[in-house]
Amino acid sequence: MGTEALSTRMPVVAELITVLKNDQNALVTGPSGSGKSHVLRDLAAALRATGHRAVEFDCADRAARQALRDEIHAPQIDPAFFLLDNFEQADTSTLHALLDLDERGRRAVAALETGNQRTPYLRAVDEVLRDREPAAPRIAAVRQFPLRPLAFHDIAWLVHELSPTMLNSATVHTIASLAAGRPAWALDLLVLAEHGALTHLPRPGIVEQIPRELNLPGMRAVVRSAGPLTPASATAALLSAELGPTDYALLEDHLGARAVRELGERGVLTRAPESDHYAVLPFVAAALRPFAAPELLSEGRRAIAEYLVAQEAIGIPLSTSETLRCARGLAFSDDDRAPLPHREARVRVLHRATTSSVAMRHDSQARAFLLRTGAANAPLSGTAHAQVVGALVGAGAALDLLDAHGGDAPRDATRRSALRAAAAAEAGGALTTAARTDDTAEPTETERVTAWWNSNEPLGAVHSTLRHLSDTAEPETAALAAALFELDSVWNGRLPRGTWIASGARIPALPVSPAGSDDLVAGTLLLARGVTVFLAGELALRADELIAASTASATPEAHARWIRHLVAAGEALACGHAERAALEWCLLEDTAPRATALRLRECLRTIGDSITAASAAETSAAAPGGRPLTLEHFTRYLTGHHSSLRQAETTDDPESETLPVLRFARAHLTAAAQQNPVELVRAAQRLQRLELWAPAAFAASTARTIYLSRRTVSGVRECDDRLDALEAHLAGSLPWYRTGTLPTAHFARLTPRELEVARLAAKGMSNAALALRLGCSVRTIESHLAQAKAKLGAHSRQELAAKLWAEAPQPGPVVPPRPGGLTAVPAEAV
Repeated sequence: MGTEALSTRMPVVAELITVLKNDQNALVTGPSGSGKSHVLRDLAAALRATGHRAVEFDCADRAARQALRDEIHAPQIDPAFFLLDNFEQADTSTLHALLDLDERGRRAVAALETGNQRTPYLRAVDEVLRDREPAAPRIAAVRQFPLRPLAFHDIAWLVHELSPTMLNSATVHTIASLAAGRPAWALDLLVLAEHGALTHLPRPGIVEQIPRELNLPGMRAVVRSAGPLTPASATAALLSAELGPTDYALLEDHLGARAVRELGERGVLTRAPESDHYAVLPFVAAALRPFAAPELLSEGRRAIAEYLVAQEAIGIPLSTSETLRCARGLAFSDDDRAPLPHREARVRVLHRATTSSVAMRHDSQARAFLLRTGAANAPLSGTAHAQVVGALVGAGAALDLLDAHGGDAPRDATRRSALRAAAAAEAGGALTTAARTDDTAEPTETERVTAWWNSNEPLGAVHSTLRHLSDTAEPETAALAAALFELDSVWNGRLPRGTWIASGARIPALPVSPAGSDDLVAGTLLLARGVTVFLAGELALRADELIAASTASATPEAHARWIRHLVAAGEALACGHAERAALEWCLLEDTAPRATALRLRECLRTIGDSITAASAAETSAAAPGGRPLTLEHFTRYLTGHHSSLRQAETTDDPESETLPVLRFARAHLTAAAQQNPVELVRAAQRLQRLELWAPAAFAASTARTIYLSRRTVSGVRECDDRLDALEAHLAGSLPWYRTGTLPTAHFARLTPRELEVARLAAKGMSNAALALRLGCSVRTIESHLAQAKAKLGAHSRQELAAKLWAEAPQPGPVVPPRPGGLTAVPAEAV
């Protein structure tokens, strides 16, 4: 893994060069991991590239400090710029030598850490100033360049650039969250990710046992910066990281005033942005873990768990991470002595921790919590118990428990019916009604809806019933009926009238669930709506709505993860990157809500198969005209295989209309078949509004090819500008995207004769002289010149000369790359 991509600090490097050329000294400051050393390396490379001498020294090395002093005090000093890393470890003699260097007209740039290690440097400066008080103005005149944390997007870009393998969205999100804007930390986290040492849920974290053989310079720098910590303080650092941002006074209550004060003095404790809360960052805590005392850590975790139980007992809800932390630290041996509200709060926390672990697919943890519920004489019951056992043991066990426990409270009827139907479908058996008191009775509305969710039968005949139930049934059943109608309609290429997806309204909020209930219905609704907007071509426009809707669920963190994979798959597919889309979709299937209905699972599998086929560049025989539109057609369209969509058809339905994205796709392909560049540009605009980048680029590229053949320079320029703007937007908004990734770079080449004529014309030869030299007519020369101008987007000979001058000479036909950097392919591929 290289470090070339750490040039994300290049604007700073450019400013430093200007400062040096203006005969000033500079100081690059920042906390551990902020990239100071890489700035110096980039600066040295930039100076040498322009013919300047750059001398680098590491002030942490005693021998390097002596070598620096020797060079400064040499009788004849070569013109050079001095670059000093780890300047916080410079001693007084080094500072005196640098003042001497300044007096001799030589300039330096130093990198200074702003954490605890800066204290010795400040003391050395004070001592130097006592000896050389007149030097104070020169020290004050040093230009300072504080390195700000990189933005989340920049860290994501960096790890995509440096990773030897394709990274998925969950890993990138975890690294960018833990890196806190520091590129050096991001490099260590990338190494940890490669070794499976990162955790994603309930919040980004680092495993407790980091492989010792890993080379993690960022963590070593953290330990060096913090200095020697007592075991109590190191333990307090770990507990603070687990607690998250907390009020300072409360932090002292939990960890002890002395430990908190030491963490603050050592620069280990960090203030959360725009708040009065403090915490130790998880990356720092992981670096300090070897210095913590295990027994103190266990005691601290138990004390925090008791505090969280007290919080639950007075009605302050715990987050998912607090619930899991509390459940892990609780001891039930003294429950009999605790007041009743306290005991009930413990049980609620343990129950929620069990169901949350199932939702996040932490099965071993869920099993341990489930066993503890029995040991605490507070077992789970009803639907929640069946769902947990079904996840851990199998669908058959879930059905047995549902039948054995009988009916739940009326408010849980929808949840119970949904679980029963999903478990029966997974078990491969018929849907039973053993829990009902009268097996001969007609199925309830809820049972009908959940049965439809868990069958593969076409639903066209029951659309009107689903619409009716979405208006009349109780809230959860109504929401399930509406979501099923919407998904089935969109799956078949139709926009269901009178729904939120047709009107442009926001994604509906989740129905209010009983306190502490599982996410069985919420997960189905969220996933169904996510797939619906994906199929409707609106995923990019509604990603934030999906995340917002998930916050009302019992485990929003688990839903945020699969939503992230869904959005990333949609982004990749919209760019025609089927391989990345297949990676993200596979992870979506792995992290989708537990007990997902059969129809929804089949939707995910079918979409995944379609994306995988596209990523493998598989082709199928052309379908006969009139074949109903399928998802495979549309997936292939997004990745450039247009023939299948052109031959597919949608069926008429009085209750719906063709999806806009399909209408736009048809308009694109129709315009291409009719060789209509104006309509192709219009189709590109429409597709771009839906953020379907690859189809938009396909349409614009086809228009450009047509304009080229017609020698319409203005049309070629318009298409080039559109494609360049599209490339620039993607490069700035998608961290993984690199210029030229869109699979649309097929532009016509200059023929050998066009190239020859263009080069001679650019040198000033007239058409008549060209015709005489090449042995052809003046009209032929005019034709070659017009074609070359159109292909290169040049209006005049001057512009033609400029574009040819910008091209590197190469044998054979010239392929003029556009400013966006797309690579051309042979004209035969156009």
